Parts: sequence; C-alpha cells; structure tokens
Amino acid sequence: MKNSYIKPFSKFNESASEPISNAKWYYGIADCHGLESFIEEPEIDDASTLDNMFSYGLSPYDANDDPAKKEINHNLNMMQMRCNFNSQRHPVVYRASLEEDDAEMVQDLLDSGDYINALKVVKGNSKEVQLTRGKGGSSEKAWRMIPNPDLDPMHNDNSLGSH
Repeated sequence: MKNSYIKPFSKFNESASEPISNAKWYYGIADCHGLESFIEEPEIDDASTLDNMFSYGLSPYDANDDPAKKEINHNLNMMQMRCNFNSQRHPVVYRASLEEDDAEMVQDLLDSGDYINALKVVKGNSKEVQLTRGKGGSSEKAWRMIPNPDLDPMHNDNSLGSH
C-alpha cells in the first residue's frame, strides 16, 4: 500500500477539491478498531458553485437548502458528536479520495467484518485524505495511531487469560 497525503480541514464543503483521475470522495469515522463508516459523498458541485456566487455577492441566496449539502452537513455533525462521546477510541472523521476498485475492496472488507483492514486500505490506497479538526487539533496524531485495538481502554485481550 502506498502512503497517502493527509491534509487537515475544518469542513468538507469548505475544502472540497476535484477528485483525482476517476476517484470519488468517501467519508466516515475511523478509530482504533478500524473503519466504522464509509459513505460515498454525493455530488455537491452545484451547491459549492452557488455558495461561491453568494460569497462574491453574485447570488441572493446560498445553497443551505441543497439536499445533498444538508445530508453531508447532518452526517458530519452526527459523526463529530459520536467522536466526542467515544474519544477513548481515538476516532477521526475522514474524507478520502479512492478509485472505484479500492472503494469496492473497502466495502467488501466492511461487509465481511474486517474493519481493521478496511481502514488500512483507505489509509494506504487513497489519492488524498482529509481530516476534520479534533480536540486540540489531534486528528493527524490519531490517524497515525489507528488502527490499534489495544488503544481502547475497554479492549479485552483474551490472551492474558481469565480470572
């Protein structure tokens, strides 16, 4: 697997860039137990164009009512809340640009319950990775540390035996 370029960002919609080659954008939550969610980003080109026109004073309204943009914003807010409640698992909200074959591989791994290797494919095969800001700006550090189930204080290691 090749190394990915990681770039922090405050909101996906504010830093969206064109997909590289035939890659598509996917987003979700990753943590010490692997990939928790993997969602294909809907097309928001029209909403982004409308927001740009509004910011330049060329449009009387912005795209806050665009259904695709609303869906992404809602999902991001929910993901950020989940990350705040599960901070012991070193969660990160990510956005990754992947080729179709790699995205299918990730989905197959998730379907089979292999969350750790799904995250390894996202980390290794993405054309670009973007991370939301974590508490104290620690998203990049958490991204480098995961996947690693031993980071979860609630993780049971059966190899130690039971009492």
